[in-house]
Amino acid sequence: MIYDIFMAVIAYVSTNIDDIFLLTLLFTSVVRKRDVFLGHLAGILALALVSYLGAYSLAPLLSEYAFLLGIVPILLGIKAIFDKDDDDDHISGGGIISVLLLTLSAGGDNVGIYLPLFMGMNMISFIITLLVFAVMAVLWCVLAMKLSDLPSLRRIIDKYKGIIVPVVFILLGISIIFSGI
Repeated sequence: MIYDIFMAVIAYVSTNIDDIFLLTLLFTSVVRKRDVFLGHLAGILALALVSYLGAYSLAPLLSEYAFLLGIVPILLGIKAIFDKDDDDDHISGGGIISVLLLTLSAGGDNVGIYLPLFMGMNMISFIITLLVFAVMAVLWCVLAMKLSDLPSLRRIIDKYKGIIVPVVFILLGISIIFSGI
């Protein structure tokens, strides 16, 4: 059990270190912080479930078409360019679904790590891993929320988020697409 917890923490941290920036940006760009928490948590758990299923049946299909997930952040980035209202809610309504889709679309590396990790894993180890991932997702969101509250970082993001949000999302989408081709 200790081994499962350790491996789950390592797998989560190694695949989500880049999400700190994305989550920080989301926390400064959306009104409902709970949507970021719930969307990220749902996305991580969905990635884990898909990876677990893929480890046993869908691995070739998942890896072959994962690059198409890059379309989601590109579309959200384009939407953010044209979404010029003043409600500070630039991420497609800031809803849980938008954060979930961003987490899924940025999850190619997650699937790449989780698939081999889950191969041969029994159900108890998988449940332990899911629980650790859930705790880590919440901790990751708390850390990103704390970073988004830093006055100097918040001023920069608030001032330039009309540029930062679309650029980050579009670049994320392009990198996902090109990493899978």
